[in-house]
Amino acid sequence: MNSRTLKIEEDGDFSLGLIKPKIRLRGGWLERAGFKPGSRVSVTCVAHGVIELRASDAAGLLAETFNPSADPV
Repeated sequence: MNSRTLKIEEDGDFSLGLIKPKIRLRGGWLERAGFKPGSRVSVTCVAHGVIELRASDAAGLLAETFNPSADPV
């Protein structure tokens, strides 16, 4: 598994002081990780400072690859 360090950017109206954090993700590494252009993702806040990003088809893939109650083949 690869790890990336990204900078949290500032986004919004600087003159009004309405600044919000923004994260931009892009690159071939996303596609290699299973995120295809045009697909949808699910973003879940798991805990303070922790988010989970899943490709739209990841739920089915996880069920197939990791099922602790499944009988071994």
